[in-house]
Amino acid sequence: MDSQFPDRLLNVLFAGGCHVAGYPVGEEASFPVLVEHALAAAGVEVRATRVGYLKLAHRRRVLAACRAASPDVLILQFGHPELNKSLSTYLRSRLGFRSRAAESDSSDALPLSDPASLVSSGSEFRRRAKTLLDRWLGHPLVDFGRIEILWERLLDEIDGCGIPRTILLSPFPCADPLVMYYRRRGGAVFAEAARRHGHEFIDLLDTLPSGHPAAIGQGFYSDVFHLGCRGHEAVADAITAGLRAGLPVAEVLAGGTP
Repeated sequence: MDSQFPDRLLNVLFAGGCHVAGYPVGEEASFPVLVEHALAAAGVEVRATRVGYLKLAHRRRVLAACRAASPDVLILQFGHPELNKSLSTYLRSRLGFRSRAAESDSSDALPLSDPASLVSSGSEFRRRAKTLLDRWLGHPLVDFGRIEILWERLLDEIDGCGIPRTILLSPFPCADPLVMYYRRRGGAVFAEAARRHGHEFIDLLDTLPSGHPAAIGQGFYSDVFHLGCRGHEAVADAITAGLRAGLPVAEVLAGGTP
């Protein structure tokens, strides 16, 4: 069959947030490692590189990773910090106070905030209060215009790297209903960004039960915001399935012979 890849080692680069690095389940349970193992088990020789703890504004870091890895496939997992703004951040901006953590075009110098800080402020009472206030204010917490701009800038520069195949992942599902609301809206923004640039998009928002903290006890989530081991497994299965059509060994993945 025709393929856009030569008959050699498949070079895959995963770039994105804390899930790429395996927070909090550990690197070996992370979805990139599971995808790598699934492809290797199917007879695909893979070299996978993982660059985590990045935000959408970290264009220089993503481009540096692309230049270093020269991937055949680039898989981008971004957007969670941008889709989880606090009420205090929103109210400070409306009152004219500049947040010390405000993002800027120079944010390549800033590390991704500690993911654990999201959990420590996520008590049931605070989640419910945040949901009620957000609805009353008309769901204002996320600046989707800024997210569109960040995607556009990142993809414009990636398009100049000559990577054969770029795949954007939707936001991951989560157990928090308000954050899930914003992640679904974000998914539409991400899909449109992929369409404009001619890249692939994998929608993962319905791969797991979501929007209810009870799913944490089922192993899908480690906390209300982050995937657990079962969650990483489900996401890895979806991504592996999404990779099938473009691989030169699609027959192997489908159960045939190379």
